[in-house]
Amino acid sequence: MSTTEQNPLTQLSRSLQVDNQRFQQDLTGAFLQASQDPAAALLKFNQCWTQADTLEHRMLDFLAKMGDFGAQQTATEKDSWRANRLQILVGKAQVLVILARYDECQSAIDSARSYLAGSADDANSILDQLEIAILQMRS
Repeated sequence: MSTTEQNPLTQLSRSLQVDNQRFQQDLTGAFLQASQDPAAALLKFNQCWTQADTLEHRMLDFLAKMGDFGAQQTATEKDSWRANRLQILVGKAQVLVILARYDECQSAIDSARSYLAGSADDANSILDQLEIAILQMRS
């Protein structure tokens, strides 16, 4: 069956899958680049944020088109994007510490805390460590 003969939801699903895979690769690339070129990694994290915003909206629209089954998946999908945004903000805060941009780093930390799943979230301790690093660097 050719692409033109496929159901529109199938086409949308495949498009979302490809774009999500590209997003995950970009996010992984930003983390890998952080220690070698933090300024470039910061740009990538910002691009990932924009990608995440677009993909989340597209995915939620897709789930809405799927009816009851999609509605059942919405909470899980929203939680997945919350976790993605948290990863982006943690990575961004880490490179901002390396770049000695402490006020921006604190802002990223504050934003990241709003995405925590709870006090037991693993990212919480990373954010605490970053805040300690900021305090030490400013001393």
